Amino acid sequence: MRTTSWSLALLLGGLPAGVAIQPPGHPYLLAPPQQEQEPPPQEKPAEKNDSSDASWPRTPEMMEAEMRYRAAVEVRKSEHKRAVEAAEEILALAEKLKRLSMRSKRAPADRILQKIQKLARRIRSFGGGGKTSSGAPPPALTFRAGADKIAELAGALKRDLEGLDYRVISLSVINGANAIISLSEALRERLRSGGT
Repeated sequence: MRTTSWSLALLLGGLPAGVAIQPPGHPYLLAPPQQEQEPPPQEKPAEKNDSSDASWPRTPEMMEAEMRYRAAVEVRKSEHKRAVEAAEEILALAEKLKRLSMRSKRAPADRILQKIQKLARRIRSFGGGGKTSSGAPPPALTFRAGADKIAELAGALKRDLEGLDYRVISLSVINGANAIISLSEALRERLRSGGT
């Protein structure tokens, strides 16, 4: 067929004289000169597995770009899934922290708060946020009130993440993660200084 020879000519370094390139929606990528143009062949009914753009040949660059795009989408989907899982884990750790706040001995609380900060940073990174200084310091809360506030923020963060698509960057997710990070840091400082 003539399309094959034009494609081969294009790959080898040029187009035959008088050949025009048609837009991608056209049945032919390369059309013969106007005076020699043949009528288009009768279209076959599309098979169920055919994609809509299968009627024109794709260049290696196009296929590579499509593969990169699909890989980026898969990475973003997996990052979203990990962010939702991290929010669930923060919520579980916050509930554990609330139980610890009722006891007088709070030795593992620092490790829990450190893990909460790590997970919140992961969520902030997914949301598109970077390292930021926390603007205003969190209010002076008791350990129990701080644990309750972290659990409340973690629940809101989880709902926000579940409501988002993997393609969306949300400022509420970034702000929620920053609030959890700053509050957990304040509670860690309170534990180190021996406060209650």
